[in-house]
Amino acid sequence: MTTKQTVFLLFISVLLMASCSSDSSRFRLEGKFRSINQAEFYIYDSEKGTKDTIHVQRGRFVYEKTLEDTATLALIFPNYSTIPIFATPGAELSMKGSASHLRETEVEGTEENEDMTAFRLKANQLTPPEVKEAARQYITEQPVSIVSQYLLQTYFMQALTPDYKGAAELCDIMRKADPTNARLAILHKQLREQNACDVGGKLPVFVVLDTKGKPRTNKDLQKKLNVICLFATWSYESQQIMKTAQQLQRKHPKEIALMGINIDANMRDYNIRIKSDTITCPIICDGNMWQSPLARKMGLTIMPSNIIADKHGKVLKRNIKDAKSLKEEIEKLLK
Repeated sequence: MTTKQTVFLLFISVLLMASCSSDSSRFRLEGKFRSINQAEFYIYDSEKGTKDTIHVQRGRFVYEKTLEDTATLALIFPNYSTIPIFATPGAELSMKGSASHLRETEVEGTEENEDMTAFRLKANQLTPPEVKEAARQYITEQPVSIVSQYLLQTYFMQALTPDYKGAAELCDIMRKADPTNARLAILHKQLREQNACDVGGKLPVFVVLDTKGKPRTNKDLQKKLNVICLFATWSYESQQIMKTAQQLQRKHPKEIALMGINIDANMRDYNIRIKSDTITCPIICDGNMWQSPLARKMGLTIMPSNIIADKHGKVLKRNIKDAKSLKEEIEKLLK
């Protein structure tokens, strides 16, 4: 074999190795949806804080991403409902659904995604207490599954009425079964933070920028009553709560401080939709939607959700469901 032939073969080998390496780290998600012609989905990686836009054409899309490790992605539909995607390097997943039945979307390709699909479809037929019990059973039986981590967050930590005690017990089971899992350590930390922000707990220390680029901290919430509201321009109920809180703050400016956390997809969407609104209090909109770090730190994980705290940051009330009830609670606390 000549020197040129040897060099050529080495070159080809390097190319093939690079190709194999690339394929082994490439994740692919292919989707097919009925009754959808064109649309935009968002896909969010909460661990890295990155968000991509998926363009749907004629009901189909292909999304590819290079991964170093397994990641839990949130696929966010135009109506802002979400479906978890457990992405693994080298995996190829298929997704199929219908615009009129997004909750019944199926994801196939790996055991974790098929387990999650089966759980979601089953949950559609159950009452909320039954869903929670089904989640508890799954976590107990499959403590090392990444699906269990998602179920713990969704049905115990992010529920309308969080069950932090139950979440802590399940998290202990999971950590004993998989003591070196870094994601479980992060989950345990989130659980402590959110539990600390429950009724009777205290608001967390934070530093963020509002929509005008002004720094905002927990020191902005030191009046007699301090109200934090999670809202979105696509949620009428949450906007009504924000407007009611704004009216009360204007009526009692020396006694009430108000801050809003907006979970629209980005500042552009927020600015376009909020242009004709009368909300003038500090608004935090980081474009991370449901994964907003400040919202998660405060345990504001459902729509609508809110917190009322006193001047020392002690949480007095959480997750008041409607504008009328919020008004009544604030007026009662002011007295």
